[in-house]
Amino acid sequence: MDIKSIYDKHMSNDPNQEFLWQSEPASFAREIGFLIDNGYLENVDMDELKKGGNILQKLKPTEAGRLYVALRENVVQQPTKATN
Repeated sequence: MDIKSIYDKHMSNDPNQEFLWQSEPASFAREIGFLIDNGYLENVDMDELKKGGNILQKLKPTEAGRLYVALRENVVQQPTKATN
């Protein structure tokens, strides 16, 4: 799980998009916390997320998160130069 998957779901026009809280693995909560702590997702109460249901409405990428995704996509799309 990463910021790009959350970003992609937010940018989709599909009203049936859902993103469910995962109790296992425990790393899921750490990853969400990391994204919030580092400013890629808006600050939310993790206890509210753990109540279940579709948490996509609560996980909103920040401007830094959107820029990070755009930067990563730009790097991936650039051809690599051969070094001699």
